[in-house]
Amino acid sequence: MPRDDSCDKHAEPTRSRPLRKTSLILAAARMEVTTRSTEGTLLWAHTGPAYVDVGDARLRANEGQGLWIPPDTQCTVSTPRDSLAIPLPVFTDESSCSLPDIMTVAVTEEVRAGLLWHFTRLHGRLQGSLPRSGDLLALACGAHDDPYGGGASPADLATPSQQITEWVSASAEGRRHAAELPASDTPPSTVRARTGTSTVLAWVYRGSARVSIKGREHVLQSGDAIVLRAHIPHHIDAEAGTILLPVVARAGAGLFGFDGVQVARVPSERELPLLHTVISTHTPLRPEGFQPFSEPPRWLRETIGAQDTPPVPG
Repeated sequence: MPRDDSCDKHAEPTRSRPLRKTSLILAAARMEVTTRSTEGTLLWAHTGPAYVDVGDARLRANEGQGLWIPPDTQCTVSTPRDSLAIPLPVFTDESSCSLPDIMTVAVTEEVRAGLLWHFTRLHGRLQGSLPRSGDLLALACGAHDDPYGGGASPADLATPSQQITEWVSASAEGRRHAAELPASDTPPSTVRARTGTSTVLAWVYRGSARVSIKGREHVLQSGDAIVLRAHIPHHIDAEAGTILLPVVARAGAGLFGFDGVQVARVPSERELPLLHTVISTHTPLRPEGFQPFSEPPRWLRETIGAQDTPPVPG
Protein backbone atom coordinates (compact mmCIF):
# COMPACT_ATOMS: atom_id res chain seq x y z
CA MET A 1 0.00 0.00 0.00
CA PRO A 2 1.42 3.48 -0.81
CA ARG A 3 2.73 5.21 2.29
CA ASP A 4 0.94 8.31 3.58
CA ASP A 5 3.43 11.09 3.00
CA SER A 6 0.83 13.84 2.95
CA CYS A 7 2.36 15.47 6.05
CA ASP A 8 5.83 15.67 4.48
CA LYS A 9 6.26 18.91 2.59
CA HIS A 10 9.21 17.57 0.61
CA ALA A 11 8.03 14.04 -0.22
CA GLU A 12 6.65 13.34 -3.64
CA PRO A 13 3.05 12.10 -3.90
CA THR A 14 2.44 8.61 -5.19
CA ARG A 15 2.06 8.59 -8.97
CA SER A 16 0.43 5.86 -10.95
CA ARG A 17 2.46 3.32 -12.90
CA PRO A 18 2.17 2.93 -16.70
CA LEU A 19 -1.20 1.63 -17.85
CA ARG A 20 -1.97 -1.37 -19.94
CA LYS A 21 -3.14 -0.58 -23.45
CA THR A 22 -6.85 -1.22 -23.38
CA SER A 23 -9.71 -0.17 -25.61
CA LEU A 24 -12.45 1.51 -23.60
CA ILE A 25 -15.96 1.77 -24.99
CA LEU A 26 -18.18 4.80 -24.45
CA ALA A 27 -21.56 3.32 -23.59
CA ALA A 28 -24.71 4.58 -25.27
CA ALA A 29 -26.58 7.11 -23.12
CA ARG A 30 -30.09 8.52 -22.88
CA MET A 31 -32.10 11.11 -20.96
CA GLU A 32 -35.61 12.50 -20.95
CA VAL A 33 -35.82 16.28 -21.20
CA THR A 34 -38.73 18.50 -20.25
CA THR A 35 -37.54 22.10 -20.34
CA ARG A 36 -39.40 24.62 -18.24
CA SER A 37 -40.61 28.03 -19.35
CA THR A 38 -37.41 29.59 -17.96
CA GLU A 39 -34.89 26.94 -18.99
CA GLY A 40 -33.57 25.72 -22.32
CA THR A 41 -30.83 23.20 -23.12
CA LEU A 42 -27.86 23.36 -25.45
CA LEU A 43 -26.86 19.83 -26.47
CA TRP A 44 -23.26 19.72 -27.70
CA ALA A 45 -22.26 16.68 -29.79
CA HIS A 46 -18.67 16.49 -28.55
CA THR A 47 -17.69 13.14 -30.09
CA GLY A 48 -19.84 11.32 -32.62
CA PRO A 49 -23.52 12.10 -33.22
CA ALA A 50 -26.30 12.91 -30.77
CA TYR A 51 -30.05 12.61 -31.33
CA VAL A 52 -33.09 14.51 -30.09
CA ASP A 53 -36.51 12.90 -30.52
CA VAL A 54 -39.40 15.38 -30.40
CA GLY A 55 -42.75 13.75 -31.04
CA ASP A 56 -42.38 11.77 -34.28
CA ALA A 57 -39.37 13.78 -35.47
CA ARG A 58 -35.73 12.80 -34.92
CA LEU A 59 -33.08 15.50 -35.08
CA ARG A 60 -29.39 14.74 -35.39
CA ALA A 61 -26.38 16.76 -34.30
CA ASN A 62 -23.16 15.62 -35.91
CA GLU A 63 -19.84 15.84 -34.11
CA GLY A 64 -18.94 19.49 -33.71
CA GLN A 65 -22.54 20.67 -33.76
CA GLY A 66 -24.95 21.78 -31.07
CA LEU A 67 -28.74 21.58 -30.87
CA TRP A 68 -30.56 24.35 -29.08
CA ILE A 69 -33.63 22.97 -27.26
CA PRO A 70 -35.89 25.91 -26.33
CA PRO A 71 -38.03 26.30 -23.21
CA ASP A 72 -41.28 24.33 -22.94
CA THR A 73 -39.97 21.41 -24.98
CA GLN A 74 -40.43 17.72 -24.16
CA CYS A 75 -37.97 15.39 -25.90
CA THR A 76 -35.59 12.46 -25.55
CA VAL A 77 -31.84 12.88 -25.95
CA SER A 78 -29.67 9.89 -26.85
CA THR A 79 -26.15 9.07 -27.95
CA PRO A 80 -25.00 5.82 -29.60
CA ARG A 81 -22.02 3.77 -28.52
CA ASP A 82 -18.65 5.55 -28.68
CA SER A 83 -20.33 8.96 -28.78
CA LEU A 84 -20.28 11.73 -26.20
CA ALA A 85 -22.66 14.65 -25.86
CA ILE A 86 -22.64 17.40 -23.26
CA PRO A 87 -25.97 18.97 -22.17
CA LEU A 88 -25.83 22.52 -20.85
CA PRO A 89 -28.87 23.83 -18.95
CA VAL A 90 -29.48 27.46 -19.91
CA PHE A 91 -31.68 29.67 -17.74
CA THR A 92 -33.58 32.08 -19.95
CA ASP A 93 -35.49 35.32 -19.55
CA GLU A 94 -37.50 37.64 -21.77
CA SER A 95 -34.39 38.44 -23.82
CA SER A 96 -34.26 34.82 -24.98
CA CYS A 97 -37.60 34.97 -26.81
CA SER A 98 -35.65 35.25 -30.07
CA LEU A 99 -34.74 31.55 -29.68
CA PRO A 100 -38.16 29.86 -29.61
CA ASP A 101 -37.32 26.99 -31.99
CA ILE A 102 -34.94 24.04 -32.08
CA MET A 103 -31.91 25.00 -34.13
CA THR A 104 -28.50 23.66 -35.06
CA VAL A 105 -25.32 25.63 -34.43
CA ALA A 106 -21.67 24.92 -35.22
CA VAL A 107 -19.43 24.34 -32.21
CA THR A 108 -16.10 25.52 -33.56
CA GLU A 109 -12.72 24.77 -31.98
CA GLU A 110 -12.40 28.24 -30.50
CA VAL A 111 -15.55 27.92 -28.37
CA ARG A 112 -15.19 24.30 -27.18
CA ALA A 113 -13.23 25.21 -24.05
CA GLY A 114 -15.64 28.04 -23.31
CA LEU A 115 -18.64 25.71 -23.49
CA LEU A 116 -17.00 23.19 -21.18
CA TRP A 117 -16.14 25.94 -18.72
CA HIS A 118 -19.76 27.07 -18.79
CA PHE A 119 -20.83 23.46 -18.24
CA THR A 120 -18.92 23.35 -14.95
CA ARG A 121 -20.55 26.58 -13.80
CA LEU A 122 -24.11 25.79 -14.85
CA HIS A 123 -24.20 22.26 -13.51
CA GLY A 124 -22.34 23.31 -10.38
CA ARG A 125 -25.22 25.54 -9.25
CA LEU A 126 -23.04 28.54 -8.38
CA GLN A 127 -22.77 29.14 -4.65
CA GLY A 128 -22.80 32.73 -3.43
CA SER A 129 -19.71 32.33 -1.24
CA LEU A 130 -17.66 31.12 -4.21
CA PRO A 131 -18.69 33.35 -7.11
CA ARG A 132 -15.73 32.37 -9.30
CA SER A 133 -15.29 28.74 -8.35
CA GLY A 134 -18.76 27.60 -7.34
CA ASP A 135 -18.65 24.99 -10.05
CA LEU A 136 -18.91 21.21 -10.16
CA LEU A 137 -15.66 20.72 -8.26
CA ALA A 138 -16.61 23.12 -5.47
CA LEU A 139 -19.98 21.42 -5.23
CA ALA A 140 -18.54 17.91 -5.17
CA CYS A 141 -16.05 18.88 -2.46
CA GLY A 142 -18.75 20.49 -0.33
CA ALA A 143 -20.13 19.23 2.93
CA HIS A 144 -23.57 18.27 1.59
CA ASP A 145 -24.79 14.71 1.99
CA ASP A 146 -26.83 15.36 -1.15
CA PRO A 147 -24.26 16.33 -3.82
CA TYR A 148 -26.85 18.62 -5.39
CA GLY A 149 -28.25 20.09 -2.17
CA GLY A 150 -28.48 23.85 -1.83
CA GLY A 151 -28.53 24.75 -5.52
CA ALA A 152 -28.50 28.37 -6.62
CA SER A 153 -31.38 30.31 -8.09
CA PRO A 154 -31.59 31.08 -11.83
CA ALA A 155 -30.42 34.61 -11.02
CA ASP A 156 -27.05 33.22 -9.93
CA LEU A 157 -26.63 31.64 -13.37
CA ALA A 158 -27.74 34.63 -15.43
CA THR A 159 -24.29 35.57 -16.76
CA PRO A 160 -23.21 32.18 -18.20
CA SER A 161 -26.73 31.56 -19.50
CA GLN A 162 -26.90 34.93 -21.22
CA GLN A 163 -23.50 34.39 -22.82
CA ILE A 164 -24.63 31.06 -24.24
CA THR A 165 -27.95 32.35 -25.60
CA GLU A 166 -26.19 35.31 -27.19
CA TRP A 167 -23.67 32.95 -28.79
CA VAL A 168 -26.43 30.62 -30.06
CA SER A 169 -28.32 33.55 -31.53
CA ALA A 170 -25.22 34.96 -33.21
CA SER A 171 -24.21 31.56 -34.57
CA ALA A 172 -27.68 30.91 -35.97
CA GLU A 173 -27.57 34.23 -37.78
CA GLY A 174 -24.10 33.61 -39.13
CA ARG A 175 -22.51 36.29 -36.94
CA ARG A 176 -19.65 34.02 -35.94
CA HIS A 177 -17.74 36.56 -33.86
CA ALA A 178 -20.67 38.61 -32.59
CA ALA A 179 -20.67 36.84 -29.25
CA GLU A 180 -17.73 35.36 -27.39
CA LEU A 181 -17.52 32.57 -24.87
CA PRO A 182 -14.80 32.67 -22.19
CA ALA A 183 -12.00 30.21 -22.92
CA SER A 184 -8.33 31.03 -22.44
CA ASP A 185 -9.28 34.28 -20.69
CA THR A 186 -11.36 32.64 -17.95
CA PRO A 187 -10.45 34.15 -14.59
CA PRO A 188 -8.37 32.39 -11.95
CA SER A 189 -10.41 30.66 -9.26
CA THR A 190 -10.07 29.45 -5.70
CA VAL A 191 -11.73 26.72 -3.69
CA ARG A 192 -11.02 27.86 -0.15
CA ALA A 193 -9.68 25.46 2.46
CA ARG A 194 -12.50 23.12 3.38
CA THR A 195 -13.16 19.69 4.79
CA GLY A 196 -15.83 17.81 2.86
CA THR A 197 -17.62 14.57 3.59
CA SER A 198 -16.98 13.19 0.11
CA THR A 199 -13.81 11.90 -1.54
CA VAL A 200 -13.40 13.41 -5.01
CA LEU A 201 -11.19 12.60 -7.98
CA ALA A 202 -10.38 16.04 -9.43
CA TRP A 203 -9.02 16.25 -12.99
CA VAL A 204 -7.23 19.20 -14.56
CA TYR A 205 -8.81 19.02 -17.99
CA ARG A 206 -7.09 22.22 -19.07
CA GLY A 207 -4.64 24.67 -17.48
CA SER A 208 -2.88 24.29 -14.14
CA ALA A 209 -3.68 24.42 -10.44
CA ARG A 210 -2.01 24.34 -7.04
CA VAL A 211 -3.57 22.07 -4.43
CA SER A 212 -2.55 22.40 -0.79
CA ILE A 213 -3.19 19.40 1.47
CA LYS A 214 -1.88 19.21 5.06
CA GLY A 215 0.69 21.92 4.40
CA ARG A 216 1.98 20.34 1.18
CA GLU A 217 1.51 21.97 -2.18
CA HIS A 218 0.93 19.87 -5.29
CA VAL A 219 1.35 21.56 -8.67
CA LEU A 220 -0.94 20.02 -11.25
CA GLN A 221 -0.75 20.52 -14.99
CA SER A 222 -3.23 19.76 -17.75
CA GLY A 223 -3.94 16.02 -17.71
CA ASP A 224 -3.18 15.49 -14.02
CA ALA A 225 -5.73 14.13 -11.56
CA ILE A 226 -5.63 14.12 -7.77
CA VAL A 227 -7.72 12.43 -5.09
CA LEU A 228 -9.19 14.89 -2.57
CA ARG A 229 -10.01 12.74 0.43
CA ALA A 230 -12.98 13.32 2.71
CA HIS A 231 -12.35 15.01 6.06
CA ILE A 232 -8.90 16.30 4.95
CA PRO A 233 -8.74 20.11 4.47
CA HIS A 234 -7.58 21.23 1.06
CA HIS A 235 -7.15 24.52 -0.77
CA ILE A 236 -7.17 24.87 -4.56
CA ASP A 237 -5.88 27.78 -6.63
CA ALA A 238 -6.46 27.47 -10.36
CA GLU A 239 -4.69 29.60 -12.94
CA ALA A 240 -6.63 31.65 -15.47
CA GLY A 241 -8.05 29.51 -18.26
CA THR A 242 -8.12 26.36 -16.11
CA ILE A 243 -10.97 23.84 -16.26
CA LEU A 244 -11.18 21.53 -13.24
CA LEU A 245 -13.57 18.59 -13.38
CA PRO A 246 -14.68 16.18 -10.63
CA VAL A 247 -14.67 12.78 -12.32
CA VAL A 248 -16.26 10.85 -9.46
CA ALA A 249 -17.30 11.64 -5.90
CA ARG A 250 -18.42 9.40 -3.09
CA ALA A 251 -19.33 9.96 0.55
CA GLY A 252 -16.60 8.89 2.97
CA ALA A 253 -12.88 8.37 2.56
CA GLY A 254 -12.77 4.94 0.93
CA LEU A 255 -13.27 5.81 -2.73
CA PHE A 256 -10.00 4.32 -3.99
CA GLY A 257 -8.78 2.32 -1.02
CA PHE A 258 -5.57 4.15 -0.04
CA ASP A 259 -4.67 6.79 2.53
CA GLY A 260 -1.83 8.72 0.90
CA VAL A 261 -1.89 11.55 -1.60
CA GLN A 262 -2.25 10.19 -5.10
CA VAL A 263 -1.55 12.14 -8.28
CA ALA A 264 -2.08 10.47 -11.64
CA ARG A 265 -1.24 11.48 -15.17
CA VAL A 266 -4.23 10.78 -17.41
CA PRO A 267 -3.07 9.40 -20.77
CA SER A 268 -4.68 10.88 -23.85
CA GLU A 269 -6.53 7.66 -24.72
CA ARG A 270 -8.41 7.86 -21.42
CA GLU A 271 -9.50 11.48 -21.63
CA LEU A 272 -12.74 10.69 -23.47
CA PRO A 273 -13.77 7.90 -21.04
CA LEU A 274 -13.07 10.25 -18.13
CA LEU A 275 -15.13 13.02 -19.71
CA HIS A 276 -17.90 10.49 -20.41
CA THR A 277 -17.83 9.56 -16.71
CA VAL A 278 -18.04 13.24 -15.71
CA ILE A 279 -21.14 13.72 -17.87
CA SER A 280 -22.75 10.46 -16.68
CA THR A 281 -22.12 11.35 -13.03
CA HIS A 282 -23.25 14.95 -13.05
CA THR A 283 -26.07 15.03 -15.63
CA PRO A 284 -29.08 12.81 -16.40
CA LEU A 285 -27.49 11.84 -19.74
CA ARG A 286 -26.05 8.48 -18.71
CA PRO A 287 -25.96 4.82 -19.77
CA GLU A 288 -28.67 2.48 -18.59
CA GLY A 289 -27.81 1.09 -15.16
CA PHE A 290 -25.10 3.68 -14.48
CA GLN A 291 -24.98 4.53 -10.78
CA PRO A 292 -23.45 7.94 -10.04
CA PHE A 293 -21.46 8.36 -6.83
CA SER A 294 -20.90 4.60 -6.58
CA GLU A 295 -17.79 2.40 -6.83
CA PRO A 296 -15.54 3.52 -9.71
CA PRO A 297 -14.96 0.96 -12.46
CA ARG A 298 -11.72 -1.02 -12.72
CA TRP A 299 -10.27 1.02 -15.57
CA LEU A 300 -10.67 4.20 -13.52
CA ARG A 301 -8.96 2.61 -10.52
CA GLU A 302 -6.10 1.62 -12.79
CA THR A 303 -5.90 5.14 -14.18
CA ILE A 304 -5.10 6.58 -10.77
CA GLY A 305 -2.92 3.65 -9.71
CA ALA A 306 -5.06 1.97 -7.04
CA GLN A 307 -3.79 -1.54 -7.75
CA ASP A 308 -3.72 -2.54 -4.07
CA THR A 309 -7.52 -2.83 -3.85
CA PRO A 310 -9.64 -5.76 -5.03
CA PRO A 311 -10.78 -5.37 -8.64
CA VAL A 312 -14.28 -4.02 -9.12
CA PRO A 313 -16.49 -5.20 -11.99
CA GLY A 314 -16.61 -2.62 -14.73
